Amino acid sequence: MTHENQQNALLDAQKSLLETQKGFDDARKALSPDASQLADQLAATKAAKDLADAQKALADAKKAQPKPQSAAFKATIGDVPASGYTGAVDVKPQRAEVEAALLATRARAPKQL
Repeated sequence: MTHENQQNALLDAQKSLLETQKGFDDARKALSPDASQLADQLAATKAAKDLADAQKALADAKKAQPKPQSAAFKATIGDVPASGYTGAVDVKPQRAEVEAALLATRARAPKQL
């Protein structure tokens, strides 16, 4: 190969390389959104987060606020001291049998007028 042919082949290879790189860059740009789209998406995401934070703060403020009805009720009855009574049921063995016998006896007894 002559020197001139080698230079032409080198120039053709460089041209081909530049065209391939340009095609690659164009394809990459087509696949990824540009910076302005990313900035818009970021701004929309931040706005949505700020809205959610504001809604949560409002819900927390409403929850922390005393209800007027319950305040009036508390003012009417005053404070109720703690007592030994609970809503718990203590079931012991054979209690059901005793209860059933008492109910049966009551049912068989003549009614008094």
